[in-house]
Amino acid sequence: MKAGPICPLRLGTLDSLDYWTDPVLMSSVRPMTAQEIYYVAEQSRLNQERSRQQSRKNSDQSLNH
Repeated sequence: MKAGPICPLRLGTLDSLDYWTDPVLMSSVRPMTAQEIYYVAEQSRLNQERSRQQSRKNSDQSLNH
């Protein structure tokens, strides 16, 4: 899921016709493409792999001390 704008929204912003057609905002609410889903899944897999490697490295270090 993509996050919306970080900055606080001013009163009346949502009433603006430009608000809902802004490409950046539209990209945050539209469904992801297959390529984007693949990219997110791949990044998640790589992060989990790095986390496992770091855990093993830390546990190996603690055993040696």
